[in-house]
Amino acid sequence: MAGRDRQLAVLVAAMVFPTVASWLYFLTFADREWMRQLYFGSKLVQAALPLLGWGLAGLPRDRLRRAPAAGWLAGAASGVLLAAGIGLAYLLFAGTTLEEVARAPIRARLEAFAATSTTGFLALAVALSLAHSLFEEYYWRWFLFGSLRRRLPRAAAVTVAAAAFATHHVVILHAFLGPRYLLAATLPFSAAVALGGVLWCLLYDRWRSLAAPWLSHALVDGAIMAVAWALVLRPGGP
Repeated sequence: MAGRDRQLAVLVAAMVFPTVASWLYFLTFADREWMRQLYFGSKLVQAALPLLGWGLAGLPRDRLRRAPAAGWLAGAASGVLLAAGIGLAYLLFAGTTLEEVARAPIRARLEAFAATSTTGFLALAVALSLAHSLFEEYYWRWFLFGSLRRRLPRAAAVTVAAAAFATHHVVILHAFLGPRYLLAATLPFSAAVALGGVLWCLLYDRWRSLAAPWLSHALVDGAIMAVAWALVLRPGGP
């Protein structure tokens, strides 16, 4: 396989693999005892794909820069606004059947990761909000968007990277909400994820740093975990 073909194969795999993995551990094997091992194993494979692309396939790698204060401020401001949007969506859907439908699968997922106690939940929330969001910025913005930007016009690279980022969230949301809410919630929420992906690509492209998109992403994931707490574990809640 020629070098350019290898690069294209790695990029296609990078766009598709998270969706396939999400389908396996959130839907196909969600109830298996070894689901958690499958989850972490898939994350190791996902982490290796950029190394494969930069190393064996020879994809150029962006040299990250130190973000200026403006970058950190943009990340914080955008993250707060997006988190507020998540809070507003929660308030709009509170007390509806959508909330009831989401509660059981969220609890099941927390139980699978031993995160139904306060300590366990906080550990998971910190890991997802800080570490996993940084992992996703490494994967989706530094590697995938950075690689696509060298091959496509800027607008096309942003669109493809954001769409690929949102696709596996369709699977995740479907696992929590089921087919009944595909059009009413899953696809609209996934479109919002795609818009977040567009924003984070633009933040990365502006400063060639992960700081701004990571901070924004971390605040969003923190808001999502706060909603999960309110739905399942809030004292005095259901």
